[in-house]
Amino acid sequence: QDEVDTCALPCRHSTMCAKCMEDVRKSGDRCPICRQRIDFALHGHFDVEYVDVAQVIASRAYETFQDFRANSVDVAYSGIWFFLFLFVFCGMGAFPILTCMAIFVTTEVMNTTCFIFLSCGSGTTAFLCGYCPWFIVTMDAFERDDDLEQRPRLITQADLRRPHILLVKVATLAVACPLAAITFFVPYAVVAAVLRPCANNVLPGALVWSMRCCQATALPTYSFCVAPCERCCQCIQSTCR
Repeated sequence: QDEVDTCALPCRHSTMCAKCMEDVRKSGDRCPICRQRIDFALHGHFDVEYVDVAQVIASRAYETFQDFRANSVDVAYSGIWFFLFLFVFCGMGAFPILTCMAIFVTTEVMNTTCFIFLSCGSGTTAFLCGYCPWFIVTMDAFERDDDLEQRPRLITQADLRRPHILLVKVATLAVACPLAAITFFVPYAVVAAVLRPCANNVLPGALVWSMRCCQATALPTYSFCVAPCERCCQCIQSTCR
């Protein structure tokens, strides 16, 4: 006997394999458990006889989202220098626009509105199209299980014997550390401590709840409204032929 891998809709009974489902739909097109008409057949592996379709669809949607997220990271990584250039270019472009707006603030209202619109557009483009892809790729690379000992050290034992090199590195770190904290580590702490736990706990439940709302409305609507109209149209077409 083949494995049960179908679910009859809208009754949601899972008792047949794909071949049996095909035979039933060709013969009477009714569920062998409840004798309700089968409008759709959902294929997959189900653990129970009465399937929670909303949970199944939500799980598949969440898996698709995870695959899309992984592919998006790979695409963003291949174009990371472009996103970084876009972030710097648009972000730096917002400052001259704001400066011009401050200089010509006494001019006509239309000019001021135009400057505000351009500066907001430049800043929004820099954040969404430049900073966000860079941050996602950097966060993914930061969380990989690489060997920390294989990474190059910023300050080595040889630098202690070269004070000028050590001074340059310390000065560079004094500038880079606050910048790295503002641009990456503080947002990463917010994502890791707040946004990600909320998304992992809230998003699946919200997705299941929305799917159950759709299930409670879409399946009865199709069974009692759309499907009878389709069968009526098919009967009319067969009579006309």
